[in-house]
Amino acid sequence: MKNFLTILLIIFSISDQASAQPRRDLLDPKLRDLFHEALSGELAKEHVIAITRHHRIQGSRGYRDAAHYVLGKLREYGFSEKDAYIESFKSDGKVQYQTWQSPSGWDITSAELRMAEPYDERIVGYPEIAMSVMTYSNAGDVTAELVWVGAGTSDDDYKGKDVKGKFVLATGYGGEVHRLAVLKYGAKAIVCYLDDDRAKFYPDMLQYTGMWPRTEELPKVTFGFNLTNRQGEKLKNMLLAGKNVVLHGWVKGIGLEPYFMDVVVAHIRGTEKPDEELVFSAHLDHPKESANDNASGSGAILDIARTLKELIDNGHIPKPKRSLRFLWVPEWNGTTAYIDKHVTPYSGGSDHMMFIDRKIPGIMFSHDPDYTHHTSEDTPGKVDPVELERCEMIATGTMWYLANLDWFEVRRLAKLVYTNASKALSDAFFRGDQEYVRKADSTWGMRDAPGFDNLLRQSLLFARHRLRSITPFIVVGMPDLEDAGRTISNSISEMETWLEQQFAWYVKEDRLIAESADYWTELDLRIPLRLTRGPLDFRLPESKLDSVSASWYHSKEFTLDGDMRFELVNFIDGKQTVSEIRNALSAEFHPVELNVVKRYIDDLAKVGVIKFN
Repeated sequence: MKNFLTILLIIFSISDQASAQPRRDLLDPKLRDLFHEALSGELAKEHVIAITRHHRIQGSRGYRDAAHYVLGKLREYGFSEKDAYIESFKSDGKVQYQTWQSPSGWDITSAELRMAEPYDERIVGYPEIAMSVMTYSNAGDVTAELVWVGAGTSDDDYKGKDVKGKFVLATGYGGEVHRLAVLKYGAKAIVCYLDDDRAKFYPDMLQYTGMWPRTEELPKVTFGFNLTNRQGEKLKNMLLAGKNVVLHGWVKGIGLEPYFMDVVVAHIRGTEKPDEELVFSAHLDHPKESANDNASGSGAILDIARTLKELIDNGHIPKPKRSLRFLWVPEWNGTTAYIDKHVTPYSGGSDHMMFIDRKIPGIMFSHDPDYTHHTSEDTPGKVDPVELERCEMIATGTMWYLANLDWFEVRRLAKLVYTNASKALSDAFFRGDQEYVRKADSTWGMRDAPGFDNLLRQSLLFARHRLRSITPFIVVGMPDLEDAGRTISNSISEMETWLEQQFAWYVKEDRLIAESADYWTELDLRIPLRLTRGPLDFRLPESKLDSVSASWYHSKEFTLDGDMRFELVNFIDGKQTVSEIRNALSAEFHPVELNVVKRYIDDLAKVGVIKFN
């Protein structure tokens, strides 16, 4: 069982004290220059171009082809069979990895959508436009009338419309439209087109959508096509003008099939702490093209692996003290399958979320905002080799620094973390002053002392956790492990005391706040305990509740967005009460009603992913 320490933690230079001091590079400038010379954004982009030639849908044969491209390059760079290989995980739409259902395998050879009436016209075809066929479509051949249903994602969209045995035209996400139009109302197939703000400026851009069928839906899946806004609007306007539109669509190939999710793994073994690892991860999947998402990340870490291997083999740098691991994964599902097999059991938070859930600090380098995201315009021409190399430099320098910390650098790192933790506590004070004291129109009251107190206390807890996160690094390379470790631990304890003194000062300064808010007085002292590992499947708990209970999650009463739901589950550690979880969530985001948190946690218990101690 490996002890994964971190994925990516950006650290390049710091001041040794909170006050102004000359900046000092944590990474040796000579080593930084060596990395700059050896890493290549241009070579990384060549990998991007090669990867984007594959229609690499999760669980598909096209994905396997892309995985073998990566493995082949690792072999060229000198990675042995022991240090570079593929691990495969069953992917049939039925097997589950924790709460995540595996996607079905999928393979098609060709497809076409034509208009048969009022005149003959070819609309789109596969494989020349790979995203034109909704992923996880089955093979089939349908000639039928076309019916316009608007978004097509709610029952109201189908009122008064006969879609049985027909093609449905909609603007919603393919999987949601298929679930209602085909599985519930009997349509034969669906056609969806892009109709958001991007479509106004890029009418010939085609959006990537997929069926993503649930296990019980697999035998009923038909097929669907994605169109551009220009194509979709043309068909819609013909229908609104009263014309009878008939489409002929067909998909050939296997369609849904039991297959595998492949994870490409590469190692650079550490010399002193080989079981402690730092991980580079990028998801390799997505439709053909999909360059910035995420052929770019896959190409970048492949170039980082090449660079470090060459520099070590040529004697320019020593082997790292801690190990480095590289992962090319199928996003979400494949990452869950992999870390469920290899990472230490859950004991308590894009794929970095999976690691964060296991209390492994992680940072994602993101290309955002990006108008081409999940569209046919996400092509290699949008990938900048300079941006690629910048990300490579930051990632490589950070990971190498952390993999080789000595006792002196650990002490400097502790000072950096203390400085940042102290600043975060100060920022929390000023944020609280605005949110709980001075805002006259606040729904939580102008002078909410308990809310302010909660924000500061949660910030102090977070600051302490930040300091303690350094402790895994206080062993490697220390001349006297016991004494050095004790010295640094004592320093961390002193820093924690300083933070508590600052906290006390803030509270003292704000004693004028006297009024209390009823919002904080209600308590729920139950302690929830996780029964699964990893982030919850995005469809939980709604997908396993009855329709009435599930409807609450689409009402105005449910105020938790995706980030808040993710963090709420992170806070379920078997120690904190429901009220304490609400308090932590409120401090990180904004005040949350206890009854919202209670109902969400109760629903998680109903579907069997948590229990109460």
